[in-house]
Amino acid sequence: MAVLGWVVATALLGGSLFQVASARPSLILAQQLTAEDYYNRGIDKYRQADWRGAVEDYNRAIQLDPDFASAYLNRGIALRRLGDYQAAIADYTKVLTLDPKKINALFDRGIARAAVGDLRGAIEDYSRFLQQQPDVAAAYLNRGIAREQMGDKMGAMQDYAQTIRLSPNYSLIYYNRGNLLLEAGDHQSAIDNYTRAIRLNQSWGNRSLADAYFNRALAQVRLGRQRPAIDDYRKAAELYSQAGKPDEAQDALDRIKRLLQPPKKPTKPQ
Repeated sequence: MAVLGWVVATALLGGSLFQVASARPSLILAQQLTAEDYYNRGIDKYRQADWRGAVEDYNRAIQLDPDFASAYLNRGIALRRLGDYQAAIADYTKVLTLDPKKINALFDRGIARAAVGDLRGAIEDYSRFLQQQPDVAAAYLNRGIAREQMGDKMGAMQDYAQTIRLSPNYSLIYYNRGNLLLEAGDHQSAIDNYTRAIRLNQSWGNRSLADAYFNRALAQVRLGRQRPAIDDYRKAAELYSQAGKPDEAQDALDRIKRLLQPPKKPTKPQ
């Protein structure tokens, strides 16, 4: 099995993703709603995880005010939540046309571009964002992932190092850097990074934490450390089960069985 995949930052560290743009002050009345009214209602629906309802209200706001940059920005965020990445990209591009100062649209467009396989476009967006906001760890992390997927291992490692410099307690970066080191054959360094990710466990959910245990087990096996590998596979199986991933859980258990099997005796030549 290939090394389990990267974890992308979908939020700027220290806050919500771009934070849904602040509502303009207005009194929402029963009749003759303004663009600002629909916009405010869209924010409320977004906060309630009603992504489709939010998109509908942002649509109405934009119909009434075609140059409402914040409405395009927030609609793009909601569309990305719905998995409509191409439409989200179009909205972020419109935001940057209307108001180039809303550079958060670059960060989120980078996520959407990467999601549709446009890694070069994603790297370009993250780089433009970092030119203006050079201290955002999540942008370095995501650019590093895109660079790694493009085969630029050195560039990825440099971005991961920047992420750690800016946010040393960010568990996702240690997991992603562990994957890069594991692929490079530096198994002990990979183990050290997975261990740091597991210890920090910065609210990233059972699924990714299970991946860290599973990948650390892979590295332990390659160093011939059977008992630590079994312990990690067992913990990964437990977390996968809790996360509703029975296939991954079974894979980890099967690997334990193989490790526990006695080595086959060499057959004597006839």
